Amino acid sequence: RPNTETYKILMDVYVQRGNLEKVQEIFEEFPDEPTVELYNKLIQAHGKLGSAERALDIVKGMNAPNTKTWLQVLRAFAVRKDLETVQSLIRERVPEPTIDILNIELSLLGTRDPRRAEKYLYNLRQEYNVVPDAESFYHVMNGYRRSNKSTPTFKMEQLLSLHPDVIPDRT
Repeated sequence: RPNTETYKILMDVYVQRGNLEKVQEIFEEFPDEPTVELYNKLIQAHGKLGSAERALDIVKGMNAPNTKTWLQVLRAFAVRKDLETVQSLIRERVPEPTIDILNIELSLLGTRDPRRAEKYLYNLRQEYNVVPDAESFYHVMNGYRRSNKSTPTFKMEQLLSLHPDVIPDRT
């Protein structure tokens, strides 16, 4: 009898082939109560091949969505560059945002307004008790690079000199 891992692999194959209907069918054929991992695969499929709203609807039917669940939903909205929905979901629905989740918002902010993204970066530790990672800085720098408001090298030096507490200790 196929196990959960088998179903996840099959669902991945059909996501890669772009066949959302088959992914849904495989999910519905699972003989037991679907696991969070299977729900996450279904959400990922709807986010990539269907609609972000449908991905969010699936979360509403889950007992206990996890961080990966929210990453999948937020990525679906991020692909559409829907910053407002991403922000709303993070603040209203995601119980404990991780840096991976917050980087999705930071990426969208960086694209729209690098200065606002930079301010958000500085407040991550205080507001969410998370430490920015390399990806966080990348999103801010990329926003400045695209906007031509500051040279990335200068901006990186400025970011790091103002906030040495975000640099990992190498001792």
